[in-house]
Amino acid sequence: TEHVELLQAVAAGDADKAGELALHHVTSFEETIRKVL
Repeated sequence: TEHVELLQAVAAGDADKAGELALHHVTSFEETIRKVL
């Protein structure tokens, strides 16, 4: 899942990858919520 990939990137010390994954996760969550509202 997205959370696992994000945690793996953090654990590996890959800040760029973690940032990219976090941004994607938050953005997709926002889009999903906006569709419901």
